[in-house]
Amino acid sequence: MFFKEIPGKEEEKKHLLNQAQSGRIPHAQLFLGREGSGAPALALAYASYVVCTQRQESDSCGMCAACIKSHKLVHPDIHFAFPVVKSDSKKREDTTSADFLDIWRETLFKNPYLGITQWLTAMKAEKSQPNINVKECNEIIHKLNLMPYESEYKVMILWLPEYLGKEGNRLLKLIEEPPDNTVIILAAQQQDMILSTIISRCQLLKVKSFEDDE
Repeated sequence: MFFKEIPGKEEEKKHLLNQAQSGRIPHAQLFLGREGSGAPALALAYASYVVCTQRQESDSCGMCAACIKSHKLVHPDIHFAFPVVKSDSKKREDTTSADFLDIWRETLFKNPYLGITQWLTAMKAEKSQPNINVKECNEIIHKLNLMPYESEYKVMILWLPEYLGKEGNRLLKLIEEPPDNTVIILAAQQQDMILSTIISRCQLLKVKSFEDDE
């Protein structure tokens, strides 16, 4: 995704661009904004910019091999984790984001400003309670401890860390001391539902709600 595709957010975009251009990319950031504010969209645009090999002043180039993959949500060094429900073929404790990745990509393409209700509808699980389970946390740790495939950086976008619950404690060491060139982005909506120990380990970016004209 391009920054230019997101209306407004000039302050947030400038902050993120300055980080990358100065070479001072925080290892863990919390993008916090109300549902529909654009936090996941900013995370996608930022991840594309981080892995872009021909960065422009205000956006990713959209033409290099990294951009072609990241804009299609298939770059091997950009990982996703998000709340899910039990899949049809597995027990709940064995179900992770990987089981819903195709649906996730399709839903994000349609609406990168989505909320949990739309996501539950996409999973056909309107009456279920999603979460991010133990296996997912272990998968996150495993993925970020691998060497990058193509990019200088590994990026993990964790959407709605509110749904980690106490399992978020498993990620504290990773968030505090990640492997080199690792970027963890938590895109959240409700700060009071996130473990304080996670918040304290992240640099906070508050994402304002859109103005009516935006």
